[in-house]
Amino acid sequence: AEEKEANQWKKASATKQLDSNLSYDIVEIEQSSPFYKAEEYHQRYWEKQRLRFFIGFALIAGESGAYDNFLAGALGNREQLFGLSFDSIFGAVFLIGAAWTLLERLVARDVKELRQGDFMEMVMQEKS
Repeated sequence: AEEKEANQWKKASATKQLDSNLSYDIVEIEQSSPFYKAEEYHQRYWEKQRLRFFIGFALIAGESGAYDNFLAGALGNREQLFGLSFDSIFGAVFLIGAAWTLLERLVARDVKELRQGDFMEMVMQEKS
């Protein structure tokens, strides 16, 4: 089915020119090789992870001391909270988040080899 579609595309495109003034006739249709769907966390990665990146950058800024004046003023000029400096707290929260992310990656190992036609079926489902 996929080879048939590819050949139909090639036939329909035969009169068109590629950007480099080459014809679509030079395109070779090859047998498809195994295709693996990536883990779920890789699907629409930026949409899912941008908040996590923002929080990570904010924690790194906090660890570098960017919020020291603000936090000290907001908490009555205290330099520590629970016996820890603010820099240490930001660093610890960042490391905990990084460890959690790595743990997620180790647990979510759901790479699947797709059978012939599965990829086209997924594409068609996303379009509808």
